[in-house]
Amino acid sequence: CAQAQQRWAERQLLRSEGRFKQLADLLPQVVFETDAAGKLTYANQRAYDVFGYTEEELRSGRQAVEMLVPEDRARAAQNMARAMQGADPRANEYTALRKDGATFPVLIYSGGVIEDGVPAGIRGVVVDITERKRVEERLQQTLDTTRQILADLPVGVTIVGRDRRIREVNRAVLEMVGRVREDVIG
Repeated sequence: CAQAQQRWAERQLLRSEGRFKQLADLLPQVVFETDAAGKLTYANQRAYDVFGYTEEELRSGRQAVEMLVPEDRARAAQNMARAMQGADPRANEYTALRKDGATFPVLIYSGGVIEDGVPAGIRGVVVDITERKRVEERLQQTLDTTRQILADLPVGVTIVGRDRRIREVNRAVLEMVGRVREDVIG
C-alpha cells in the first residue's frame, strides 16, 4: 500500500512538472531559474527563441549574467546576490546579449529562491522592451519638435497645468511680460 501511494505521488509530481513546463513554454516572456552560483538551471522555450541558444548550450553551466552585455554583468550579479539574501523582488533594466552578438533592452523581474532557509538561486522573467524603447524615443523626438515649434512662434503661448500653475511659456510671452522663464514657470 505504501509503495502504491509513493507511485501515485510520483505520478502526480510528474504531471505537475509537465503542467508547469507547458505553461512556462506558452508564455511570451523568457522564464528562467539559476542555482546559487548563478548558473542557469531552467529556461523556457521562449529563452531559446529569443537568445538563440539551444537547451544544451544554456544548461551547460552558462552563467545567467553571460546573457547580458559585459557592462551590465557586475550590476546584475549584485542584484542577484541581493535577491538571494531576501531583497524584495523588483524590475531591473539591462541590455541583453543574443548568441549572435545582437543586443536588446530588457526588464528582468527576479526574486530569490530560498530552500530550507538557505539561498538556492534566482527565479525570474525577462521582458523584451525594444518596442517600448522605440516608442519612448519617437515620443521624445515629437516633444522636442513640438517644444521647438512653440518656442519659435511669434505669438505668445502659455501652457497651464491642471493645478493652474504655468508649466511652459514660449519666448514671445517672456518678451511681452519682460520676465525670464524662472520668474514665470510654476
